[in-house]
Amino acid sequence: MGGSLSVVPSWLGETTLSISGTIVDKSGRTLSGQTGEAFVISVSHAEPLCIGLNCALGAVEMRPFIEAIGKCTTSHIICYPNAGLPNTFGGYDETPEVTAKHIKDFAMDGLVNIVGGCCGTTPAHIREIAEAVKHCKPRVPPSVVFDGYMLLSGTSSDQDSDPESDGPLDLESPGYQSTIDSLIEAVNQSLQVDEEPATSSMDNSVSFKRTKRTHRVFANHPEFQA
Repeated sequence: MGGSLSVVPSWLGETTLSISGTIVDKSGRTLSGQTGEAFVISVSHAEPLCIGLNCALGAVEMRPFIEAIGKCTTSHIICYPNAGLPNTFGGYDETPEVTAKHIKDFAMDGLVNIVGGCCGTTPAHIREIAEAVKHCKPRVPPSVVFDGYMLLSGTSSDQDSDPESDGPLDLESPGYQSTIDSLIEAVNQSLQVDEEPATSSMDNSVSFKRTKRTHRVFANHPEFQA
């Protein structure tokens, strides 16, 4: 997945969890192939205090993915971009003023709670960022997201590559019923191992890669109510 995991004892005597992932390029996926939304869903059971992104991208490239994960979590949002993208020699040319300006835009639009820098950033970058956002109001996390929905997290199929299709599945869309039917069929097939003995461990598994949008959000369906 990339990123980092921090466990910090709080002043209340409890432990708080901070999780940061890495979107590796403009495809919007982690090293394991998850979209940002799927990444959030896969760790949400841990109820982290903070969740977000760091490294790989500059602030400009990271922004759409910060926006996307913010819609999928009640946690606070972390944003630690690089100082732009690396140059030919692997260095970073983005100045502290430019990085701070981009991150201030994030803060002004209510997207973030904790900001900083990753690769290529220096103490001068951090000072400029701190100065730029010190009068900005932090993001207000929603009290609930996707209430009453079953959340599935994984990687979507190769056929489902349109970035505009990411996010909660539209329950009124023509593809909703066929998607649910495909998922049910895959699950049913995986439960028929007694009738058709598997020849390998792979035969026992549900081929979620072939089921479109398996990391999306599905509503409660009558087939799951038994």
